[in-house]
Amino acid sequence: MSNIICYIKEFEGIIGAVLGSVGTLIVTDILKRKGKLKIYLMSSNGNFKYNVMGSILDYRESKEDDFYCYDHNIELNLYNSCDTPKFIRDLKINVYNDNDLLFIKEMKDEDTKVITPGRYSFCHIDKAKMYNIEPKIVIDLNLSFYLKEEEYRKIDNNKKVKFEISYIDDKNKVKRIEVYNDYLKEPDIVEKEKKN
Repeated sequence: MSNIICYIKEFEGIIGAVLGSVGTLIVTDILKRKGKLKIYLMSSNGNFKYNVMGSILDYRESKEDDFYCYDHNIELNLYNSCDTPKFIRDLKINVYNDNDLLFIKEMKDEDTKVITPGRYSFCHIDKAKMYNIEPKIVIDLNLSFYLKEEEYRKIDNNKKVKFEISYIDDKNKVKRIEVYNDYLKEPDIVEKEKKN
């Protein structure tokens, strides 16, 4: 037993240096991971779209104009206050009617929008997949979703509608952000002489 104590005393400085280095590495790693991914809602607005004599417009001129869809755009700012990269994935929009979940839709990334010109123009928007946020960087996300007529008709307009973004973070936890909570009503009919 006394031999072990003598042996430790001979290497006391080396053992202390090793333990100090290991402790410093552990504390440094913990401090690097301290911080959060902060998400700020910059804007959230929607438009009703109507088929007015073959053109898709943001207004309707008569009750005969067909409802086409409800289009909602959301702008988010993401800031990573941590010293290590963070990511979010699987962005979806949850649609509630008076806190009852009606359906879940995929979010679209408006920054990937491609419009093919021509007689029959075509628009393609990629779904919002995964975003890697580097340390101390702000990222702007322009997202959207739309409700087709049959989806919109499931909403009871006498009850509040809530739109909530859900995503999975880098710790594999589902997080949610409320982006809209109010009544959803179709706009009034625009008279032809008033819109000009």
